[in-house]
Amino acid sequence: AEAEAEAEFEVEAEVEAQVEAQVETEVDDDVENAAPLAAQPTAAAAPAVLQKPVVSLPPPLTYSFYQSTQWMTIEISARGLREEQVQVEMEQRKLKVVIQRDGQEPETVVDAPLFADINVEKSKTRIKPTKVEVKLRKVSEEQWTTLVGKSAPVAAAEPAEPAQDAVRPYASTRDWERIGAKIEKELDAEKPEGEEALHKLFRDIYKNASEDTRRAMVKSYQTSGGTVLSCNWDEVKQKDYEKERVAPKGMQWKTWEGDSVPNAAED
Repeated sequence: AEAEAEAEFEVEAEVEAQVEAQVETEVDDDVENAAPLAAQPTAAAAPAVLQKPVVSLPPPLTYSFYQSTQWMTIEISARGLREEQVQVEMEQRKLKVVIQRDGQEPETVVDAPLFADINVEKSKTRIKPTKVEVKLRKVSEEQWTTLVGKSAPVAAAEPAEPAQDAVRPYASTRDWERIGAKIEKELDAEKPEGEEALHKLFRDIYKNASEDTRRAMVKSYQTSGGTVLSCNWDEVKQKDYEKERVAPKGMQWKTWEGDSVPNAAED
């Protein structure tokens, strides 16, 4: 019985050995016949993106305006402009303003028909350190309801007290034009005295005089050192007051070269 059991054990061991050998052979064959693993592509590095510098553009130019019965004034806030950077074109009823700031393209600020006609010859442009000022001389002394447009102008009313919705140069209910006219009238009504009255007389004469009279007054007064004031140009244009002038008694005249001019008492 022991011999039989031992024989069976040897048979089972041999069978197991054959089975294991067969399994190893199949595994090796599978490994040899297996397809190689495909290489996995690596992710390409993303190209570097160049960041453009952020350029801060200046705000666009704007304008404001105010008016009197004779003038329409446009103000454009812009610092440090030169004359060649400002182009203003005026027509009887049209205005165009183009400004080119440093490092910028030309910018059209105004290009439109005006509310009413203007006098181009009397209109003017001023370039100031902080702004550009365009003064338009109105043909008709009246209030404009706006700067541009084709509407007919509205004649300026003169009520005792301005209406709340009346068009004014500034945001105020006070009529500054009437106040200014009243102040001017009061100044004209004042009567100066003494030397101030004499100066006012000379100013009035000069203001109302002809061109020849003005030339005579200027030449006689300046070249005589303030001792002669003549209104006769025919006489003044032939005289040389610098050679003929005589210092008042007790005083001494000297020329720019330092030469003395005779006193009144000297012959």
